[in-house]
Amino acid sequence: MEELHPEIGFEEQTEERPARRLLPVIIAMLAAVALAGFLLAAYFTFMIEEVTVTGSELYPEEQIERVVLVGDGSHMDLRRNAFYLPVLYHHRKITNVPFVDSIHVEMKSFSSVEIQVTEKKATAYVHAGGSNVYIGRDGKVLQISDRVLPDVPKIQNMEVRRAVQGETLEAERTAAVSQVLEALQILRKYEMQSKTVRVEESGGISIMCGDVRVLLGDADYDIKIAKIRELRGQLEDRKGLIDMRTYIADGRDIILQPEDGKGGK
Repeated sequence: MEELHPEIGFEEQTEERPARRLLPVIIAMLAAVALAGFLLAAYFTFMIEEVTVTGSELYPEEQIERVVLVGDGSHMDLRRNAFYLPVLYHHRKITNVPFVDSIHVEMKSFSSVEIQVTEKKATAYVHAGGSNVYIGRDGKVLQISDRVLPDVPKIQNMEVRRAVQGETLEAERTAAVSQVLEALQILRKYEMQSKTVRVEESGGISIMCGDVRVLLGDADYDIKIAKIRELRGQLEDRKGLIDMRTYIADGRDIILQPEDGKGGK
């Protein structure tokens, strides 16, 4: 008997045309050329010609411009481009410029940008090692320099043990830094200022309310400063000393006495 076998079909093999294989490569090359042309046109179209600096009180505008615009010296430095620079400096944190927290750049036109600077605010400074050591609200050293910044309280009578930029200030009396920072924070809360904060030999700190020195001790600063705020009108054009080291909010009189401690109300 003859054995039957199913028919086996074979698909005809055809060789792919070279042009079809090269088509994706050609498309990719054309896209790359188009992109390069667009970027080149954008670079020359958005060349920065005008720069405005805002928010910088501690540094000249020219210095901020150098920080932001000076690149690596190449002829195609993208930081001179008004389209690219805002991307690079979009609320960018700054670590190499003391007192500057961040920089934000906005494009105002094809050829102009605005550099917006957010500065770190110095809370106080202490003179140590022949220089002024500025600290922020967290107690970290912002800068060590010879410059004297306006409206920054000076810490008096503080023995500094270690001051390194970017690290927490260390004093011989370890509680002194935190006490000073706490008092200054409460002064800001009550919209008050003190030109100096003194670390007292007897312990704790004192502040100045005009020409009146107020001994705060080492605790309960909120209660004590709130009371001094109530008395500010009466203390204007007065000189002397108020000892609040043991003060509690019980309505007792506040005594203004001469600095020599002989008394007076």
